[in-house]
Amino acid sequence: MHFGSDAVVSGWGVVSTPLVERSVRLNAISVGNKRFEFASLSRGANMAMDSGWVTTLLPVRLYDELEVEIANSIPQRAVRDFKDWRLCYSEKFVMPKITMHFRGADVEWKHENAFVRVNQDYECLVMDNGFHIYGGVAQVNYLVGFDVTRKTVSFKSAEI
Repeated sequence: MHFGSDAVVSGWGVVSTPLVERSVRLNAISVGNKRFEFASLSRGANMAMDSGWVTTLLPVRLYDELEVEIANSIPQRAVRDFKDWRLCYSEKFVMPKITMHFRGADVEWKHENAFVRVNQDYECLVMDNGFHIYGGVAQVNYLVGFDVTRKTVSFKSAEI
């Protein structure tokens, strides 16, 4: 973890979005080629960045639409409502392409940004409905830079 002038995220593959009081503007989320708009009354920031909160939380309608699309994109049988998790799989599967469309920055999630192993038998989607938060699992294997001087958040995949 780097702070101050050492916290700059730069180089090939970096994308940045404006930072407004610890929040960013999420315009839409794509699953495969299907795009789901983030309906927000605010023209400004609509999603808090919180690396300490595990899950990504979305408005109820957006979450419900995404969950259905993700489940329909995975041919394996889904396990519904396993403990506190809404969408899980017990068999190995290929995750559809999921892209977060921030203002000026598209961030493509890898498997570990969307699903976590909750026990030896189940892997579950790390999203839910609730207050709008871009959680810590979504930030795994990304260098995420908060430039408070330029008021931007930058993302760069940490994978080579």
